Amino acid sequence: MDIYSQTILMQKTRELARDYLKSTGEVLPISTHLAKFDIMHLLNFKNPITKEVGVDLIGVGSLLDQKIQIKSRLINETSKTRPMVGQININANWEHILLVIYNSEYAPQEIYILSKSALVQEQKSHPKSLISVAKFKAIGIKCWPEAADVAKTLIP
Repeated sequence: MDIYSQTILMQKTRELARDYLKSTGEVLPISTHLAKFDIMHLLNFKNPITKEVGVDLIGVGSLLDQKIQIKSRLINETSKTRPMVGQININANWEHILLVIYNSEYAPQEIYILSKSALVQEQKSHPKSLISVAKFKAIGIKCWPEAADVAKTLIP
């Protein structure tokens, strides 16, 4: 029997990370774990049955059984730098990547989805190892909060 439910643990994690950010000005590297949890609860995605490098979740709806990689970024309003998504392993066996944008309270604000083919196409025209959050948002599709069902936001 668990002492705490996963929901309570994630809420405590958000509070701890928020307090740490406020007291130190530094970000704890836990947003990807929160993002996986949030996507599972907000969009009903599932854990993969078998672990695979670069695959964090399995899709539902029009993304049924597709392999999903998760990225996240905390957007701090006082930051003077352009936020980057970070390294993305193009060679891993994923089909879509989801980016969860968090505010300084570690609350999810937006979720965007981008297909691997769209990312590869973007990198052909602008070869870089990193992609900015702004570029991801520009070429991706916003799938939350407007649409509770990712299937409604994607082309079948």
